[in-house]
Amino acid sequence: LEGGIFIVDSPGVGENVLMDEHVGKYISEAYAFMYVINSANAGGVQPDRLLKLMELTKRTGPKDLHLFDPKAALFVCNKWDQVPEHEKDEVKRDTLRKLTQHWPLLDDSQLFYLSALKAQEATGYVTDDLNKLLDGIDSLLPQSL
Repeated sequence: LEGGIFIVDSPGVGENVLMDEHVGKYISEAYAFMYVINSANAGGVQPDRLLKLMELTKRTGPKDLHLFDPKAALFVCNKWDQVPEHEKDEVKRDTLRKLTQHWPLLDDSQLFYLSALKAQEATGYVTDDLNKLLDGIDSLLPQSL
């Protein structure tokens, strides 16, 4: 991308040891990242995987390794359309609680709730949840500098 920005997409952390090693190489040099949570999967947050990600952010990298700013991270709760309406507030509270246990400086402005299916189906407009996520992504660059 312009300005030397690279986007790295990987399968889920903790699914494959070899892939985790590759992710570790990139994340130690990352200035920002997005962590996508499958909200349809029992609330979505799998603490063992999040712990693995945190471990990867703490690894030492190249000699010019910078300190990672925890505010330069976004957590996207995807498949939000699959969470029953009467459970959404509880799932939001539970997600924030689990994330802050392992990501203490997290605040709710770093959490986004998204239905990728609804965003994809939208024709001629951008859904509110996708628009909020895009704004969050826009804020990552200045936050990470």
